[in-house]
Amino acid sequence: SHWTVDSGGTTDSVGEDILLASDSRAFIAGRWGDVPSLFRLDEDGSSIQGSVYLPLGYSSGALNAIAMQPDGKLLAAGWALYGSAPFDADLLVIRVDQNLQLDTSFGFNGKVTFNSSHLNYGEYGSDVAALPDGRIVAGLTTVNTGVSAFASLLALTSSGAPSPAFDHNFPSAFLLDALGGMGTLGAQASPSLAPLSDGTLLVGASVAPSGNELWRFRRLRPRIVSPQFLETDPTFGNAGNSDVASFGLQGLALEAGRTVAVGFYPDVTDDFAVVRLTASLIFRDGFESTSTFQWSAVTP
Repeated sequence: SHWTVDSGGTTDSVGEDILLASDSRAFIAGRWGDVPSLFRLDEDGSSIQGSVYLPLGYSSGALNAIAMQPDGKLLAAGWALYGSAPFDADLLVIRVDQNLQLDTSFGFNGKVTFNSSHLNYGEYGSDVAALPDGRIVAGLTTVNTGVSAFASLLALTSSGAPSPAFDHNFPSAFLLDALGGMGTLGAQASPSLAPLSDGTLLVGASVAPSGNELWRFRRLRPRIVSPQFLETDPTFGNAGNSDVASFGLQGLALEAGRTVAVGFYPDVTDDFAVVRLTASLIFRDGFESTSTFQWSAVTP
């Protein structure tokens, strides 16, 4: 079976992320024409479309990621454009109930927008996660004057206010270049998030610390002395980082206590790529020296 939605005319409707609820309903984030949109697809095939999520004063946008809070409310992250240049985009985070109605206790009438510098930065939300303590973290690509891209993070309180979660010496809600090493516009950095049951947060993105693009994963943990601050977990990977060479990271998912990452290998034509991580190591079996990917056993 299948389900489609048409925005009419020549304007595209695009789905970017999907969340499956325990009651078999599916929630889809994307755009309807040029408008950030959510859809709910019920088990019997009926569907509803969310209300208009474009903030006042913005011309277009999209929702790229969706997540569920423990209380059942839905978070979605993406971007909204207020000008015409790539750095005229703001991060957009919304919270809705399962009828896709905006939660007015979050941000301004259910919406939060953010830009670290309207002079030369654009912010494109790529993922969102609810932490066990109720805070929210958004992953975003920060575009610097349309030339380079950084994997960044923004922490919010449960009500949508900035939360100073990073760097206990100079607390900030925004963490630019969170993984070290800017990416390229071709890969768009696109940080993905996977909150783990122990309270840590796995972050992955496409970065280029020495000019060569790679997947980088970093695990953030609450500081032992000041748990309100998140810090790099030095026990993860090599001094806090796990790298896989030359891939465009597109998403993370949890599977039986492990994390599976998907993306592409930028060969002559882009090849599909998958890696699996444990608590401290990346398994990348199946990549040949010819830079192509073949299906093979990927086991710990």
